[in-house]
Amino acid sequence: MNQDPGLFFSIICLKKLSMKTKSACIFLVFLSLGLFSRAQEKIEKFCKISYNTDLFARRVTLNMGSRGTDIKDSTERKNLEFVKNLKNEVDILDYMQKIGWDLISSSYYREEKEFDFRKKFDADAIIHVNNNQ
Repeated sequence: MNQDPGLFFSIICLKKLSMKTKSACIFLVFLSLGLFSRAQEKIEKFCKISYNTDLFARRVTLNMGSRGTDIKDSTERKNLEFVKNLKNEVDILDYMQKIGWDLISSSYYREEKEFDFRKKFDADAIIHVNNNQ
């Protein structure tokens, strides 16, 4: 039966370490796991798109809600701004789904249609802005 020499060497090294060193290694492992899990925290961001048509014009407005947070990724912001160029509500729905936003509700009142979307971002992809300026 062949045994892995690396495993044998690891066991011998662990036996030679002092209890303080073992405790320190275990502490560092748990600390690393804690930092890693913090980086995986998700934040939901919401977006409302209003599509208004009347006899002569079409208007699309984008509302990202709270002014206290923003998306770091400039490409994501440009993708959202592109919605204003779309021609109809079906194009808006298809495009938002394509860039990863989930439709959570929609409403229709007179000539205005509103679509509410949400997307989960890593916590480090969101900027928290101070509005007390």
